[in-house]
Amino acid sequence: MGSQHSKRRAKLASNKKKKRDQHQAPSETELVMPPIIWYRHSGQPEVETIPLFPPCYDVDKERIVTEIGVHHITHMYLEGGIVELAMTPHLKELRLNAIPPADLVCFSSLTGLEILDLSYMNMPDGLPHEIGQLSSLERLSLQHCRLTDLPQSFSCLCKLRELDLTDNMFSEGLPISIGHLRTLEHLLLDACNLTDLPECLSHLTDLKLLHLNYNHLDHGLPDVIQHFSLLETLSLKQAGLADLPLSFSSLTSLKELELSFNDMRRGLPPVIGQLSTLEKLMLEKCCLTDLPQSLSSLERLAELELSSNDFSAGLPSVIGQMKGLQKIRLIRCQLRDLPQRLDCETQLKVLRIDHNELTQLPAVILQMQSLEALDLSYNINLLNIVRDISWLRKLKKLECHGCTSLKSPPFAVCKRGIEDITKYFAELPGNGGAELQQSSEKD
Repeated sequence: MGSQHSKRRAKLASNKKKKRDQHQAPSETELVMPPIIWYRHSGQPEVETIPLFPPCYDVDKERIVTEIGVHHITHMYLEGGIVELAMTPHLKELRLNAIPPADLVCFSSLTGLEILDLSYMNMPDGLPHEIGQLSSLERLSLQHCRLTDLPQSFSCLCKLRELDLTDNMFSEGLPISIGHLRTLEHLLLDACNLTDLPECLSHLTDLKLLHLNYNHLDHGLPDVIQHFSLLETLSLKQAGLADLPLSFSSLTSLKELELSFNDMRRGLPPVIGQLSTLEKLMLEKCCLTDLPQSLSSLERLAELELSSNDFSAGLPSVIGQMKGLQKIRLIRCQLRDLPQRLDCETQLKVLRIDHNELTQLPAVILQMQSLEALDLSYNINLLNIVRDISWLRKLKKLECHGCTSLKSPPFAVCKRGIEDITKYFAELPGNGGAELQQSSEKD
């Protein structure tokens, strides 16, 4: 059977190439967007593509689906009309993007459905009550649907693992039926006009990913967060936060934390230093001028985003104590220099300090023996890059775009990258030139 499938696919590919070479329009069976996947009458699984809604060709969609046999379709993607085609008992995936609500299928017949996407459907009157009958549903996307509530039957989706409610209007509060979805692992609530989270969410103890970006949590992050001990990713970008609760320390599995675009001018709370599993921390434009010493205890932290904060008084010394850091972004931080030394052996591989106020290459960079990429772009007052940059044997990428004040090496050399800079220094007359050239050739 596998051999027959391979020959058939090879023949189709050959025919497609001939059509393209002859500048002919592809036939109906050659169009590949969007796809339907079904099981053939033989009972053996086979993946095919059928053009239900090609952009430029008139296809008799009803005829195609009739020939396939509605009982053999398992995946369907529709972008307008003919929703009755989705009335197939074996359907596992259904995407009905931008379908008018009046054309929604009767969900009661789709008891085997596992993936449902209803994004961009204008449903201010709400979801049909029958959605609760999708007992096999595991993934549900309801982005940009103008929902203000969810039906009580929603709590019957006992296998749901992923729910995306991005950009709906729950200004009266998040529907409590979500609290009954105890199998949920991913919950996206970006831009939902939320000001709080209901206590019923404490039942979502399997939650691993939670997005609350672009909401209005001005009164702080609710203590319900402490129940998410399995949470690995928490995103709170521009959520109106000014602080973090002490209960935050209960997130003992957290690996990624996004706090960018929150006003934390009072300082990052020390409790963040208790998140011992944290690997990625995003703090862009948080009005920070310093960092708590407790960050030095985050030994697994590999990526730190600090761009667009004000470190004109100097970069916090705690950064030099963070042993596991591999990538740090300090873009537009009004930096004039970096600390003169590191308190630990650094593993830093990527350093972005572009768009700052540096006048010379900070000496501490020469201690970063693991550095692979360095971005100095648009430090418009930068005058020189020291000859000792050649000591950084792993440095593969050096960006100097916009550093038009560079004299040594000249900007014309620097903008071409690390190889030309190394070559420039190696060819300079005087002590060290020959040694540098030999070392460069050897590496």
